[in-house]
Amino acid sequence: MTCQRLTDEDRDALAALLADEPLVANYANHATEVLLSNDHQVWGCMDNGALVAAVIVAVGPFDAEIDSLIVARAYRRRGLGQVLIEQAVAQARASGKERMLLEVREGNVAAIALYQRMGFSVDGLRANYYPALNGQGAREAACLMSLALG
Repeated sequence: MTCQRLTDEDRDALAALLADEPLVANYANHATEVLLSNDHQVWGCMDNGALVAAVIVAVGPFDAEIDSLIVARAYRRRGLGQVLIEQAVAQARASGKERMLLEVREGNVAAIALYQRMGFSVDGLRANYYPALNGQGAREAACLMSLALG
């Protein structure tokens, strides 16, 4: 398994990975734009030539923000998410960014625990931010998290 920065040549693989995950499927139509954008970096993990995980990072003048972290269902709980976050953090740190930001569904306890183990702290909540999962139930708050890179 290898993890690397993705390029425009990976657009179809990225679009397919994104399209398979309903919560980030909106990015699938914009895979090429994201890969070519100066405002984004995309890192991915390949297994036998197939893209199985990716992180999309928006890069600003002072901060970087994890927009999406996607791991194919068959590859979850293998540490790929952590590997990609570590890569994104290392790149942001190397380019002089002050903070790494992210937001995650308040109910995604496993993801929040992972981020906290990696040093992220909870900065607050954005109430009613995410639509209900599967269109049922109440909207869900976004948990705002950050990691100081200095």
